[in-house]
Amino acid sequence: MSASHDPALPKYQQLARYLRTQIREGSLRPGDQLPTEESLCREHGFSRGTVRQAIHVLEQEGLVYKEQGRGTFVAKPQIRRNFFTLTSFNEDMRRQGRRPSTRVLQASQVAPTLQVQEKLQLAPGEEVFHIERLRLADGAPVAYEIRYLAVSLCPDLLQHDLSQTIHSLLIEHYHIPLLRTM
Repeated sequence: MSASHDPALPKYQQLARYLRTQIREGSLRPGDQLPTEESLCREHGFSRGTVRQAIHVLEQEGLVYKEQGRGTFVAKPQIRRNFFTLTSFNEDMRRQGRRPSTRVLQASQVAPTLQVQEKLQLAPGEEVFHIERLRLADGAPVAYEIRYLAVSLCPDLLQHDLSQTIHSLLIEHYHIPLLRTM
């Protein structure tokens, strides 16, 4: 089997995708040696530069590693310390050259549903802030957001401008780091 021909992808990405699939499906296992550059060139019809670039991509992804004078090997799966990355909606939109904005649709103090109570590990009778926001880019809706926050953690939250970044407000005003999302 050879790298799929997808004219929309550069050749090195075609080969990287093929090898990545072989690794993820178990045809190439941790510790296995990848075929030599020469044999990959011959088998897939790509230049040595293309093969090197594909292997470099896999190396950057942590899927393979090189040993001087021995070759390239499939790496053991890595455990990542950060299980998620939280990025700022506003920063993401500005990076894309778009104008971000937020419209608060609802912000109220309510009794949580049983599901919310369990997810937030709340004591019986403890209330939450229920916040719904519409996130826009250049005036067009791109995300609908629902948040539940324990009232005990941020009692005067509704007095703040909730069209701004809630994450920064929690960190800077209430000194609450965000550890996970659900």
